[in-house]
Amino acid sequence: MLTSLGTARNALERFALTHAFHQMNLVLSLWRPWLAMSRPWLALSRPTIDWLGAQPLVYRAIAAHVLHQLPVDEEMVRIGVREFLSTDPLSALECAVGAGSPVFTAVLETMATPTLMVNAEADAVMPPSGARALAARIRNVREVQLDDCGHLPMIEQPEAYQRVVREFLTATVLDPQSSKTPDAR
Repeated sequence: MLTSLGTARNALERFALTHAFHQMNLVLSLWRPWLAMSRPWLALSRPTIDWLGAQPLVYRAIAAHVLHQLPVDEEMVRIGVREFLSTDPLSALECAVGAGSPVFTAVLETMATPTLMVNAEADAVMPPSGARALAARIRNVREVQLDDCGHLPMIEQPEAYQRVVREFLTATVLDPQSSKTPDAR
């Protein structure tokens, strides 16, 4: 299952993404030792990060960049932003750089496993057109787009997200051939 993920939509974007990946990979290889050594110091900043992440103005502003609409449960938003701010910088950079790897996309193209791809219509981080481009490269995919939703559908529309996942898993387990129908996309 893939959620809020996309890729380059055309040859020019693919070229740019590949070159950006190689540049970022090079920079990361130079910074990796320094970032690893900074981990103990970053742990000391945890109280400040916790305080900053608890400020409504801060967590709402950060969440507004990934969510189309803030959930009613502000505590969920506060905790999510706090966790985001607490992410280890080296791990976050390696994840971001790895997502742009041409190898990652090539591997997805070889998958034969039934795959659910959930994207969101109002995703500003990973636009639906990039998600559709990625879905077109995966052989056995069922793509679902949630309307009026941003980058984190499991937070913005948890019921709809869980329903889509449950339906996919149920159909795949009960009838593995059902995910291979032509209208699965």
